[in-house]
Amino acid sequence: MSNELTLDVSPRTVIGKQVKQLREKGIIPGVIYGPKHEKAIPVQMNWVDLRPVLVKAGATHLIDLKLQDETISVLIREVQRHPVRGAVLNIDFYAADTNAPLKTVIPIIIPDVEAQAKRLGGRILQTLSSVEVESLPKDIPQHISVDMSSFSNVRYIRIKDLPPIEGVRILADEDTLVARIFVGAMEEEYVEEEYSSEIGEVEVIGRGVREEEEEEE
Repeated sequence: MSNELTLDVSPRTVIGKQVKQLREKGIIPGVIYGPKHEKAIPVQMNWVDLRPVLVKAGATHLIDLKLQDETISVLIREVQRHPVRGAVLNIDFYAADTNAPLKTVIPIIIPDVEAQAKRLGGRILQTLSSVEVESLPKDIPQHISVDMSSFSNVRYIRIKDLPPIEGVRILADEDTLVARIFVGAMEEEYVEEEYSSEIGEVEVIGRGVREEEEEEE
């Protein structure tokens, strides 16, 4: 079964500092790795082809890489960007076993949060923005959506309150806090909690296999 997204890639022989010359020509270096590949496979692709796939796929959508006469189903594991310009420097593709469960991190979203806060008569502070899940690669959801319209007279939303998704297991304690609802006098606490969450430790949600290539920027 083919995936919705496809991307043409070609073998890459250019490594190290020379990859800068590829980028100047609109070619992005990358690697493919996974349980079926003993060594990472260096590849390259045109930026004009990669850009729309990158936007649509995120980290949860399977992509069919066309490498010569082979088709490899992959997930985007890491995108390395320039720290100032934000330009893509390198991309890691994980060649997943489509028949084996895979762990990945997906975002948690609260749609229409302002309207829902108004309905509840207070404010909503989301305290958990992503969560690790386990599923077959084809079943990885793009996100988990919290439908606040189904909640009333509650002050806390926890992992156990999230909607079940067929074929997906959430790998977090069921009592982990996802969101708090502040009403009335509690709204003063909202400002303090929001400030604390902004200066908290940044969570690293995943790392790929990055090539050890010294760049000249």
